[in-house]
Amino acid sequence: ETAQRPEGCPSRPDPHDTMADDDSWVLEAVMSFLRSPEYTTPVMNFIDNRCTVFDQDEESKLEFTAIHQEFVALVFKLLEGFLGEIGLTQEVFAEQCDRAMKNGSEFAVVYQQIMTVEDFASFKRMMAKRNVELNLELLRQMQAQQEQAGIDTGGGDTSVDSAGGEDDYEAQDQRELEEALKLSRMTFEEQIHSPE
Repeated sequence: ETAQRPEGCPSRPDPHDTMADDDSWVLEAVMSFLRSPEYTTPVMNFIDNRCTVFDQDEESKLEFTAIHQEFVALVFKLLEGFLGEIGLTQEVFAEQCDRAMKNGSEFAVVYQQIMTVEDFASFKRMMAKRNVELNLELLRQMQAQQEQAGIDTGGGDTSVDSAGGEDDYEAQDQRELEEALKLSRMTFEEQIHSPE
Protein backbone atom coordinates (compact mmCIF):
# COMPACT_ATOMS: atom_id res chain seq x y z
CA GLU A 1 0.00 0.00 0.00
CA THR A 2 2.85 2.40 0.71
CA ALA A 3 5.32 3.11 -2.05
CA GLN A 4 9.00 2.36 -1.56
CA ARG A 5 11.02 5.49 -0.83
CA PRO A 6 13.57 6.03 -3.61
CA GLU A 7 17.18 6.03 -2.48
CA GLY A 8 18.37 9.52 -1.60
CA CYS A 9 14.82 10.81 -1.21
CA PRO A 10 14.17 12.41 2.17
CA SER A 11 11.78 10.45 4.34
CA ARG A 12 8.23 11.70 4.42
CA PRO A 13 6.29 12.01 7.62
CA ASP A 14 3.04 10.16 8.18
CA PRO A 15 0.32 12.33 6.55
CA HIS A 16 -1.99 11.48 9.48
CA ASP A 17 0.52 12.83 12.03
CA THR A 18 -0.63 16.41 12.60
CA MET A 19 2.63 17.27 14.36
CA ALA A 20 4.75 16.23 11.37
CA ASP A 21 6.16 18.64 8.84
CA ASP A 22 3.88 18.50 5.79
CA ASP A 23 6.67 18.37 3.22
CA SER A 24 5.61 21.75 1.91
CA TRP A 25 9.32 22.38 1.46
CA VAL A 26 9.10 20.28 -1.72
CA LEU A 27 6.49 22.55 -3.31
CA GLU A 28 8.17 25.64 -1.89
CA ALA A 29 11.47 24.54 -3.47
CA VAL A 30 9.75 23.92 -6.81
CA MET A 31 8.01 27.30 -6.58
CA SER A 32 11.39 28.97 -6.01
CA PHE A 33 12.84 27.01 -8.93
CA LEU A 34 10.04 28.17 -11.24
CA ARG A 35 11.04 31.77 -10.41
CA SER A 36 14.79 31.18 -10.74
CA PRO A 37 16.96 32.01 -13.76
CA GLU A 38 17.69 28.29 -14.15
CA TYR A 39 14.05 27.90 -15.21
CA THR A 40 12.98 31.30 -16.51
CA THR A 41 15.97 31.87 -18.81
CA PRO A 42 15.57 28.76 -21.00
CA VAL A 43 11.77 29.10 -20.95
CA MET A 44 11.83 32.78 -21.96
CA ASN A 45 14.50 32.10 -24.59
CA PHE A 46 12.29 29.39 -26.06
CA ILE A 47 9.26 31.70 -26.04
CA ASP A 48 11.16 34.60 -27.60
CA ASN A 49 12.76 32.41 -30.27
CA ARG A 50 9.62 30.51 -31.25
CA CYS A 51 6.79 33.06 -30.84
CA THR A 52 7.34 34.73 -34.21
CA VAL A 53 5.10 32.23 -36.04
CA PHE A 54 2.14 32.83 -33.71
CA ASP A 55 -0.51 35.40 -34.56
CA GLN A 56 -3.84 36.57 -33.20
CA ASP A 57 -5.84 34.44 -35.64
CA GLU A 58 -8.31 31.95 -34.20
CA GLU A 59 -7.05 29.25 -36.55
CA SER A 60 -4.33 26.99 -35.20
CA LYS A 61 -1.62 25.70 -37.47
CA LEU A 62 -0.04 22.27 -37.20
CA GLU A 63 3.28 24.01 -36.53
CA PHE A 64 1.79 25.49 -33.34
CA THR A 65 1.12 22.01 -31.96
CA ALA A 66 4.68 20.88 -32.64
CA ILE A 67 6.09 23.97 -30.93
CA HIS A 68 3.75 23.44 -27.98
CA GLN A 69 4.96 19.85 -27.62
CA GLU A 70 8.57 21.09 -27.61
CA PHE A 71 7.66 23.64 -24.93
CA VAL A 72 5.99 21.02 -22.72
CA ALA A 73 9.03 18.74 -23.13
CA LEU A 74 11.39 21.60 -22.17
CA VAL A 75 9.40 22.51 -19.05
CA PHE A 76 9.16 18.92 -17.84
CA LYS A 77 12.83 18.27 -18.60
CA LEU A 78 13.81 21.31 -16.51
CA LEU A 79 11.46 20.26 -13.72
CA GLU A 80 12.67 16.66 -13.76
CA GLY A 81 16.29 17.85 -13.61
CA PHE A 82 15.52 20.03 -10.61
CA LEU A 83 13.63 17.26 -8.83
CA GLY A 84 16.62 14.98 -9.39
CA GLU A 85 18.92 17.61 -7.87
CA ILE A 86 16.88 17.70 -4.68
CA GLY A 87 16.55 13.90 -4.61
CA LEU A 88 12.90 13.48 -5.59
CA THR A 89 11.15 11.47 -8.24
CA GLN A 90 8.26 12.74 -10.33
CA GLU A 91 6.00 10.32 -8.45
CA VAL A 92 6.86 11.81 -5.05
CA PHE A 93 6.40 15.30 -6.46
CA ALA A 94 3.02 14.30 -7.93
CA GLU A 95 1.96 12.99 -4.51
CA GLN A 96 2.93 16.32 -2.94
CA CYS A 97 0.96 18.23 -5.56
CA ASP A 98 -2.05 15.98 -5.05
CA ARG A 99 -1.90 16.46 -1.29
CA ALA A 100 -1.57 20.25 -1.70
CA MET A 101 -4.62 20.32 -3.97
CA LYS A 102 -6.71 18.22 -1.58
CA ASN A 103 -5.68 20.26 1.45
CA GLY A 104 -6.14 23.62 -0.24
CA SER A 105 -2.50 24.47 0.44
CA GLU A 106 -1.06 27.76 -0.75
CA PHE A 107 1.41 25.65 -2.73
CA ALA A 108 -1.35 24.16 -4.89
CA VAL A 109 -0.50 27.00 -7.27
CA VAL A 110 2.71 25.10 -8.15
CA TYR A 111 0.67 22.22 -9.53
CA GLN A 112 -1.69 24.58 -11.34
CA GLN A 113 1.20 26.48 -12.91
CA ILE A 114 2.81 23.29 -14.17
CA MET A 115 -0.45 21.89 -15.52
CA THR A 116 -1.14 25.15 -17.36
CA VAL A 117 1.92 24.38 -19.48
CA GLU A 118 -0.03 21.55 -21.13
CA ASP A 119 -2.99 23.79 -22.07
CA PHE A 120 -2.58 24.49 -25.78
CA ALA A 121 -5.03 27.42 -25.89
CA SER A 122 -3.19 29.23 -23.07
CA PHE A 123 0.14 28.50 -24.74
CA LYS A 124 -1.05 29.88 -28.07
CA ARG A 125 -2.37 33.08 -26.44
CA MET A 126 0.90 33.53 -24.55
CA MET A 127 2.99 33.05 -27.70
CA ALA A 128 0.84 35.41 -29.79
CA LYS A 129 0.96 38.03 -27.03
CA ARG A 130 4.74 37.73 -26.77
CA ASN A 131 5.06 38.04 -30.55
CA VAL A 132 3.09 41.30 -30.44
CA GLU A 133 5.18 42.55 -27.51
CA LEU A 134 8.45 41.83 -29.33
CA ASN A 135 7.17 43.48 -32.52
CA LEU A 136 6.07 46.55 -30.59
CA GLU A 137 9.40 46.70 -28.79
CA LEU A 138 11.22 46.54 -32.11
CA LEU A 139 8.98 49.17 -33.67
CA ARG A 140 9.43 51.48 -30.68
CA GLN A 141 13.18 51.15 -31.06
CA MET A 142 12.90 51.92 -34.76
CA GLN A 143 10.65 54.90 -34.01
CA ALA A 144 13.13 56.20 -31.44
CA GLN A 145 15.97 55.85 -33.95
CA GLN A 146 13.95 57.65 -36.59
CA GLU A 147 13.07 60.45 -34.18
CA GLN A 148 16.75 60.81 -33.29
CA ALA A 149 17.48 61.07 -37.01
CA GLY A 150 14.81 63.76 -37.34
CA ILE A 151 12.31 61.65 -39.28
CA ASP A 152 8.65 62.27 -38.40
CA THR A 153 7.00 58.88 -37.98
CA GLY A 154 3.53 60.25 -37.28
CA GLY A 155 3.13 57.22 -35.03
CA GLY A 156 1.79 59.00 -31.99
CA ASP A 157 1.82 57.35 -28.60
CA THR A 158 2.39 53.59 -28.64
CA SER A 159 2.58 53.19 -24.89
CA VAL A 160 0.42 50.62 -23.13
CA ASP A 161 -2.10 51.97 -20.63
CA SER A 162 -1.93 49.56 -17.71
CA ALA A 163 -5.06 51.00 -16.11
CA GLY A 164 -7.23 49.80 -19.00
CA GLY A 165 -8.13 46.51 -17.38
CA GLU A 166 -8.41 43.00 -18.78
CA ASP A 167 -11.49 43.79 -20.90
CA ASP A 168 -9.58 46.44 -22.82
CA TYR A 169 -6.48 44.28 -23.22
CA GLU A 170 -7.47 42.72 -26.55
CA ALA A 171 -8.61 46.08 -27.92
CA GLN A 172 -5.32 47.62 -26.80
CA ASP A 173 -3.40 44.77 -28.44
CA GLN A 174 -5.33 45.32 -31.67
CA ARG A 175 -4.65 49.08 -31.61
CA GLU A 176 -0.97 48.45 -30.94
CA LEU A 177 -0.77 45.89 -33.70
CA GLU A 178 -2.41 48.30 -36.15
CA GLU A 179 -0.03 51.04 -35.02
CA ALA A 180 2.90 48.66 -35.43
CA LEU A 181 1.80 47.73 -38.94
CA LYS A 182 1.36 51.41 -39.84
CA LEU A 183 4.82 52.26 -38.55
CA SER A 184 6.29 49.26 -40.33
CA ARG A 185 4.68 50.33 -43.65
CA MET A 186 5.96 53.88 -43.20
CA THR A 187 9.47 52.62 -42.48
CA PHE A 188 9.38 50.33 -45.51
CA GLU A 189 8.17 53.16 -47.77
CA GLU A 190 10.85 55.52 -46.44
CA GLN A 191 13.52 52.90 -47.13
CA ILE A 192 12.29 52.43 -50.69
CA HIS A 193 12.10 56.17 -51.42
CA SER A 194 15.25 57.29 -49.60
CA PRO A 195 18.39 57.70 -51.73
CA GLU A 196 21.41 55.80 -50.50
